[in-house]
Parts: sequence; C-alpha cells; structure tokens
Amino acid sequence: MIRDGEIIQTKKKHYKIANTLPTIKGRVTGHPDGYGFIVTSEVPDKLFCPAREMHKVMHGDDVLVKIVSQSRSGRSEVIIDKVLKHNTHSVVGKLYTEGQITFVRSLNKKQPDVMVMNPPKKAVSDYVCIEITHQPTIKSPAMGKISEVINPAKKIDILLAIKSHQLPHEWNREQRKYTKKYHKRISKKECEIEINKGRKDICHLPFFTIDGKDAKDFDDAVYCKELDNGGWKLIVSIADVSHYIHPDDPLDKEAQRRGNSIYFPGHVIPMLPEELSNGICSLNPHVSRFSLSCEMEINVHGEVEKFSFYPSIIKSAARFTYKQVNILFKNKSHKNWKDYSEKTQHSLLSLFDLYKAQKKSRIKRGAIDVETANLEFSISAKGKIKKIRRHKLKVSHRIIEECMLMANVCAARFLEQHDKAFLYRVHDQPKLQKVQALRELLDDLDINFDRSEIPSPNAFAQVLHYAKKTTYKNIVQTAVLRSFKKAKYSLDNIGHFGLNYPSYTHFTSPIRRYPDVIVHRAIKEVISYQEQIDMQTRRAQLSHLAEHLSYTERRADEATREVTERLKCEYASHHIGDVFEGTVSNVTSFGLFIDLDKIYTEGLLHISSLGSDYFIYDEIHHCLRGEKSGKHYEIGTRLNVCLTRVSIEDSRIYLDLVKRAKD
Repeated sequence: MIRDGEIIQTKKKHYKIANTLPTIKGRVTGHPDGYGFIVTSEVPDKLFCPAREMHKVMHGDDVLVKIVSQSRSGRSEVIIDKVLKHNTHSVVGKLYTEGQITFVRSLNKKQPDVMVMNPPKKAVSDYVCIEITHQPTIKSPAMGKISEVINPAKKIDILLAIKSHQLPHEWNREQRKYTKKYHKRISKKECEIEINKGRKDICHLPFFTIDGKDAKDFDDAVYCKELDNGGWKLIVSIADVSHYIHPDDPLDKEAQRRGNSIYFPGHVIPMLPEELSNGICSLNPHVSRFSLSCEMEINVHGEVEKFSFYPSIIKSAARFTYKQVNILFKNKSHKNWKDYSEKTQHSLLSLFDLYKAQKKSRIKRGAIDVETANLEFSISAKGKIKKIRRHKLKVSHRIIEECMLMANVCAARFLEQHDKAFLYRVHDQPKLQKVQALRELLDDLDINFDRSEIPSPNAFAQVLHYAKKTTYKNIVQTAVLRSFKKAKYSLDNIGHFGLNYPSYTHFTSPIRRYPDVIVHRAIKEVISYQEQIDMQTRRAQLSHLAEHLSYTERRADEATREVTERLKCEYASHHIGDVFEGTVSNVTSFGLFIDLDKIYTEGLLHISSLGSDYFIYDEIHHCLRGEKSGKHYEIGTRLNVCLTRVSIEDSRIYLDLVKRAKD
C-alpha cells in the first residue's frame, strides 16, 4: 500500500491515508544533491521534497503535493500526488557512457541525468541537446534522443545557458510583423491626439536619465525642483510600455512568457523587441516619448507628503552616466557642468540636495543597507572575459535608486487607496533558525544584536552600520545576506522586510520587467476611470502571474550566474600556477572558498590542502579549527594561495595553500 501510494509512512513510523490529505499546487525546484523543494503561493515557505519523490519529476514541473510530516524546525515534507504539467522538454549537457548505458548530465545541476535512447556510434562533441521522449516516473528515469550536437562557437556559454534553461530568445514571424508597425519617432499628430485624450505635455521640463555607460534601454527619467517651503518637487517619468503592448496581443503574450530581460556579460535577451526596448519606448535624449509620471512633493526631511500619477509626454534633456554624475556631485565647479543647460544644472543640483535628505530618511526608517561591490566584465568578440574590474556602488547609483524607491512606494499606496488588485513586491522576514545562526556568529564577534525572536529591519541595519567600521565587515555582511529570504511577487501583501516598507511594488522598469507593466495598467485603469474586470477573475489571473514571474526571475538569475561562473572559470584557466592573495568568503566541512584578489573569482581550497593536521568544522563559529595546532580559518581570513586547476564543466576553481597572507 505504501508502494502504490495508498497510505503514507512518516519518519516516526506513523501511517496516513493518502487520499484524505489536502493537496497543494506548486512548482518543483531541484537541488544538485538530489532532493528538491516545492515553491507555492499557498504557503509562505518552500516545501521539502525528498530524493525518492524527486525521481518522479524534473526541475520546473508543476505538481500537486501533499504534506506528510513536519520537522521540529518547522520544515514541511511532501510527497508528489500528481504531475500537472511537465515543463522540461529538452536538456543540454555533457555526454557520458558507463558500460552499456549512455546518459546526458545536464548543465543545469538542478536537473537529473537523462538516459540516451539513440547513443552515437562515434564520439561526438562534449555537449548535446537531448529531446525528452519519456518523462521520469518512480520506476524509470527520464529518457530521450539526441536532437543536436553543439559545436564550440562564439558565446557558446550563453548558448548553452539558453538551451539548458529553455530561455525564450527568438521572435516568431507574427511578433516580428507586429513590431514593424512601430515608428522610430512619435509624430506631432500622435502627440496632439494623446494630449486631447488627457496626456500631459511636460516636454519643457529638463528631465534627464542616469544609467550605465553601455545602457541602451532607458526606463526612467527624473526632474527635480526646489520649493519655496524648503522641500522639493520630484517627477519620476517611466516609459509608457503599456501604451504599445496590450493584453493578449502577440508581444504582450511573449513578454509575459519571458517575464523579464536577461543580462549576460556582453549579451542581452530583451523582454521586448529592440524596436521598442531601445527605440520607441526608451526615454532617449532630445526626442519626445510617452511616459507615465509620478509627481511627488517631498518635505525637508525627505518624506513624500503628496503624490499623483498621470500619463505624460517628456523630452529628456540629457543622458548622464553614473560616472559623470559622481564627478559633478563631488565638484560643483567642475568644468563639465558647462556642457549642460542652466535648467538641467538646476534640476541636477536640486536632486543632489534631495538625496541628502532622502539618505537621512532612509537611516531613520531603518532600511537595511548592504554595501555590495559590482563586477564589470570586459568581453572579447568571442564572448570571453578579457578583464574583470570590481567597483563599489557610487553615490550616483544611490541617488537614482532612492528616486525609484519613492516612486515604487507611491505606486503601491496609490493602488491600495483605490482598492485595485495588483502585484506586490514582497520580502518576508527571515526564519528563526537563520536568525539564531546569525546571532551566534555576532556573539562570537562581540557584536550586540537585538535579542528578539525576529529582530526588526532597523536592528539588522544597526549591525551592518557598526560592522562597517571593523575588519570583519565582509563577514557580517555575508552572514546577514545569507539569513534573508528572497524577494518575490505576490498578490497578498506581507510588506518588504529589507527595505522596511509596509507596501511596495515594482513600477519603474516596464521595459525589462513584466510585473511593472501590470502595475502601469492598473494605475491607468484608475486615472482613466476604466471598469475593472470581475475581482475574482482578476485575483486568479494575478495569483498565477505572481508565481510565474517569480519563477522567470529565478530562472534568469540562475542562467546569468551559470554563464558568469563558466566565463570566470575560463578566464581563471589562463592563470594556473599563479599565486594570489585572497579572502575566505565561506567555510564548509570540506574546505574554504577563497575570493581571489585581482581576478575577482572564487576558488575552493580543499581541507586536504591545509596540511597534516586534522581540521574540525565548527558550524557555530563558521570556521575550521586544527585539532593539534589550534590553527583556525574563518570568513575574512587572508591567505596566499596558488591556482592549481580549473573545471569549467563544474564551474569550480581549485587552490592550494601557500601561507597566511600575514605570515
């Protein structure tokens, strides 16, 4: 009866009748070690799926599951009751043969091996694409036939990721045909028609954009003006994508399917065709563009007192890069100021003053501020890394980020005020076990941390602020980040823990995120007095979209991380035998992960390379400690290491210890 699924045996040797348990709908997320999780909107936390159940499914499948047990830590374990939809129809990976069996090991480590039904008689290229003909069951693994042999080519790492994660990346004939109807410029007649419909012409205001030097799609432009009361007027105008793509048209369906743009090193898979993303929707300088504007009045303390939304026409007066704004922010008399009109100068200077007030408001609110360093890749024509640079986020990033945060909060408040169903961007509080683990580390470092069961965001912010002044800043920052859950989209509001906002949504990037398009449509329904479709139908649609768009975001993150790691490994392979200084970024029972200086890649220093001493893993204090010598290695320890080997297939760099950096 257990074998046939009629009854269920729990870990405590109790039995339950299977058909009496409630079912939950969710999506499978695999793990390289064989087990998995079920992500669902019906419960707040991921559900644990043991390896024996994962034999029935592939990563990404939609399933019905039943909760059969719960651990003391609160983790729920499930069995798979039914596979609703198989979403993996092909796998890309490396071909292996063991005895009489040939199989493909997927590049996506969350997928299981797939048995090959038409093994080649002769050796083929390392990588193949296999079309799945038989989905896995409890009795047999997934099986398929080789459909394509992938030969080395330019940007093969991106090609492999596209195929491995089944990323939509091409436009079909209907979509291309639909795109051709859009012009490169907005005509005067179009502007007049829209103004007669109520669109506000604010082309006379000196808006400007602030983006990276390589940016081609400009979602947002800002204008700032000081008010007589000492406060500011800030207008954040966002590309009016919803003016061009409408529900259920070919481009809308494809944008929804993609969910978001994906940014690889040196390559982009856009959510919208370039004619829209880089063209008619993009707020390029010196051309008229349709936008949706959020106009805010902000007091001297950096707090929004009034706001409104309206469709608009703007003409960006200047296109700034982050570097240019940093220079101008530091030096108000810099010679570059003369390159811009007096109106633009006043707008930018007003924004600088507003930012200083916003910064104080953010600290007062207790938002968690993590100082991350971004990597910048110089990419060759063949899609390989030539050089890696690391740079911290500058004040220009912070300035534009604060403007976008305020507009996003206003969008959420506006839709709540008008009882509209929409997608929140939510970030749940961390789990108790994660908080306890963080507290143990902080206690060991003599850092005071709120003793509440789940501390407030302000408590985390205080810890990070204190750690900035210490030598173990990176240790604390890494530990805090690991204690957090991931943000996601949800129909139901649980607030945003990290930003410390009671309500938050995504409004400012509709060119590259579909959730923002949904929010734009909801705002337009309010300001144009459109009748909303039946609330129950709308909520059902949004609930499905919340799960789908959270999934496409995770998929994009995984694919980007996979490509980046492979490229970094290929780059590191040219440095075998070189000695680097580095910092321990993570400690495990099997060794140390080292963040290498100069090449900014992470390598593994296996425990066997630490010498003849027996090293014990101290999970509480996150360190390896020598039983005889007393030597210990923890996050933040500086070491000299030699890069000895690189496995591009496993995305792993191997190191040997030379000595402690201070020895």
